[in-house]
Amino acid sequence: MTSEIKFKEQTFLTIQDRSNAPFHSGCKMLTWICNENPIKNFLSIEFINEYTAFLSIKIKQYADDEWHVVLNRYRLMESCHGEIGSNSHIILDQKQLLFMPRSIYQIRFFLQQPSPIWKDFSIDNVQIHFQSSLSKDRKPSIERLLASTLINDDQMTETTFTRIPPINELSQHLQAMWTICAKMQQSDYGSDHAKRFDIDGSYDVQILSYT
Repeated sequence: MTSEIKFKEQTFLTIQDRSNAPFHSGCKMLTWICNENPIKNFLSIEFINEYTAFLSIKIKQYADDEWHVVLNRYRLMESCHGEIGSNSHIILDQKQLLFMPRSIYQIRFFLQQPSPIWKDFSIDNVQIHFQSSLSKDRKPSIERLLASTLINDDQMTETTFTRIPPINELSQHLQAMWTICAKMQQSDYGSDHAKRFDIDGSYDVQILSYT
């Protein structure tokens, strides 16, 4: 699943917190907060770069949490004075992040562009990808299901039978399991089994006469 990030405002970080400073520090801060529950099962962050040279990210995993750094001064452009990487498509996952957060309640992007030759810099089309929560009604694996139903008859309830999949699906799984068991049993005999001369439980006299 995907949650699209819409920033209501961007903050220029100025030197010594002076909003009327004659020049900007080349650093912006973009903040986004969840309107409802935190995003869980986080997978990745995706966006389009717009002349941002370096990126850092901090998050809060829940409302009363402290800020955690998940990305520190990650390079987005090969050179802050050149075009390479200035409009690149970026995906950040566990390979780039310092750690994978359990959830995301609030997130801050710190954008840096030390070069004075660019008029503006930003990131666009920011999206957070996450995995939807597993459904409580999801059917268990056939192995777990069989193990859970190995109970006495007097312990079986109506709930036990509602968890059993359709007969055709169950038979396919069981047939596959029997095939695997049969192959494993045959392989256990080893080379000694190939030296036997029994055929369907009896012996061929012609074969035995030549041994």
